[in-house]
Amino acid sequence: MQRERFHPSTGVLEMQKKADVLGQSGCYKDAKKLRKKVKLAIAIEQDKFLQESRRQLFGKSNKMLERHQRELENLQKKHQSQRETLIVQRKSEFEVVEQRFVNVWNEMEAKFKKELI
Repeated sequence: MQRERFHPSTGVLEMQKKADVLGQSGCYKDAKKLRKKVKLAIAIEQDKFLQESRRQLFGKSNKMLERHQRELENLQKKHQSQRETLIVQRKSEFEVVEQRFVNVWNEMEAKFKKELI
Protein backbone atom coordinates (compact mmCIF):
# COMPACT_ATOMS: atom_id res chain seq x y z
CA MET A 1 0.00 0.00 0.00
CA GLN A 2 1.45 3.31 -1.02
CA ARG A 3 0.96 6.27 1.29
CA GLU A 4 -0.11 9.63 -0.02
CA ARG A 5 2.42 12.40 0.12
CA PHE A 6 1.75 16.03 0.88
CA HIS A 7 1.51 18.33 -2.12
CA PRO A 8 0.82 22.06 -1.75
CA SER A 9 -2.33 23.41 -3.38
CA THR A 10 -2.24 25.25 -6.68
CA GLY A 11 -2.88 28.54 -4.88
CA VAL A 12 0.24 28.08 -2.76
CA LEU A 13 2.29 27.08 -5.81
CA GLU A 14 1.08 30.20 -7.62
CA MET A 15 2.07 32.33 -4.63
CA GLN A 16 5.55 30.74 -4.72
CA LYS A 17 5.90 31.61 -8.41
CA LYS A 18 4.79 35.19 -7.72
CA ALA A 19 7.36 35.44 -4.93
CA ASP A 20 10.05 34.15 -7.29
CA VAL A 21 9.03 36.63 -9.99
CA LEU A 22 8.99 39.47 -7.48
CA GLY A 23 12.47 38.50 -6.28
CA GLN A 24 13.79 38.35 -9.82
CA SER A 25 12.28 41.72 -10.66
CA GLY A 26 13.93 43.38 -7.65
CA CYS A 27 10.94 43.76 -5.29
CA TYR A 28 12.72 42.01 -2.43
CA LYS A 29 10.50 43.27 0.42
CA ASP A 30 7.31 42.18 -1.31
CA ALA A 31 8.91 38.85 -2.25
CA LYS A 32 9.98 38.29 1.39
CA LYS A 33 6.45 39.03 2.67
CA LEU A 34 4.94 36.72 0.09
CA ARG A 35 7.42 33.94 0.93
CA LYS A 36 6.38 34.23 4.62
CA LYS A 37 2.73 33.89 3.56
CA VAL A 38 3.65 30.88 1.41
CA LYS A 39 5.53 29.27 4.29
CA LEU A 40 2.55 29.81 6.62
CA ALA A 41 0.07 28.50 4.03
CA ILE A 42 2.22 25.40 3.46
CA ALA A 43 2.42 24.78 7.22
CA ILE A 44 -1.36 25.09 7.54
CA GLU A 45 -2.03 22.80 4.58
CA GLN A 46 0.51 20.27 5.80
CA ASP A 47 -1.08 20.25 9.24
CA LYS A 48 -4.53 19.67 7.69
CA PHE A 49 -3.08 16.89 5.54
CA LEU A 50 -1.50 15.21 8.57
CA GLN A 51 -4.70 15.46 10.60
CA GLU A 52 -6.72 13.97 7.73
CA SER A 53 -4.15 11.19 7.29
CA ARG A 54 -4.26 10.39 11.00
CA ARG A 55 -8.06 10.39 10.95
CA GLN A 56 -8.09 7.98 8.01
CA LEU A 57 -5.52 5.69 9.61
CA PHE A 58 -7.42 5.74 12.88
CA GLY A 59 -10.62 4.82 11.01
CA LYS A 60 -8.90 1.99 9.17
CA SER A 61 -7.35 0.64 12.37
CA ASN A 62 -10.74 0.80 14.13
CA LYS A 63 -12.36 -1.13 11.28
CA MET A 64 -9.59 -3.72 11.44
CA LEU A 65 -9.98 -4.05 15.21
CA GLU A 66 -13.75 -4.47 14.86
CA ARG A 67 -13.27 -7.11 12.15
CA HIS A 68 -10.74 -8.98 14.29
CA GLN A 69 -13.06 -8.75 17.30
CA ARG A 70 -15.94 -10.23 15.27
CA GLU A 71 -13.67 -13.01 13.99
CA LEU A 72 -12.52 -13.76 17.54
CA GLU A 73 -16.11 -13.89 18.80
CA ASN A 74 -17.10 -16.21 15.95
CA LEU A 75 -14.15 -18.49 16.70
CA GLN A 76 -15.06 -18.54 20.38
CA LYS A 77 -18.66 -19.46 19.53
CA LYS A 78 -17.47 -22.19 17.17
CA HIS A 79 -15.10 -23.63 19.78
CA GLN A 80 -17.78 -23.43 22.46
CA SER A 81 -20.24 -25.37 20.30
CA GLN A 82 -17.52 -27.92 19.49
CA ARG A 83 -16.76 -28.30 23.21
CA GLU A 84 -20.46 -28.79 23.98
CA THR A 85 -20.74 -31.38 21.21
CA LEU A 86 -17.69 -33.19 22.54
CA ILE A 87 -19.08 -33.15 26.09
CA VAL A 88 -22.39 -34.62 24.89
CA GLN A 89 -20.53 -37.25 22.87
CA ARG A 90 -18.32 -38.23 25.82
CA LYS A 91 -21.36 -38.39 28.09
CA SER A 92 -23.17 -40.74 25.72
CA GLU A 93 -20.02 -42.88 25.35
CA PHE A 94 -19.69 -43.01 29.13
CA GLU A 95 -23.33 -44.09 29.46
CA VAL A 96 -22.74 -46.89 26.92
CA VAL A 97 -19.63 -48.07 28.80
CA GLU A 98 -21.47 -47.82 32.09
CA GLN A 99 -24.37 -49.85 30.74
CA ARG A 100 -21.96 -52.51 29.45
CA PHE A 101 -20.34 -52.64 32.89
CA VAL A 102 -23.74 -53.04 34.56
CA ASN A 103 -24.70 -55.79 32.10
CA VAL A 104 -21.41 -57.68 32.62
CA TRP A 105 -21.74 -57.25 36.38
CA ASN A 106 -25.28 -58.60 36.33
CA GLU A 107 -24.20 -61.55 34.16
CA MET A 108 -21.31 -62.36 36.46
CA GLU A 109 -23.53 -62.03 39.53
CA ALA A 110 -26.09 -64.33 37.98
CA LYS A 111 -23.32 -66.80 37.07
CA PHE A 112 -21.92 -66.77 40.60
CA LYS A 113 -25.41 -67.28 42.08
CA LYS A 114 -25.94 -70.25 39.77
CA GLU A 115 -22.62 -71.72 40.79
CA LEU A 116 -23.47 -71.23 44.46
CA ILE A 117 -26.80 -72.96 44.03
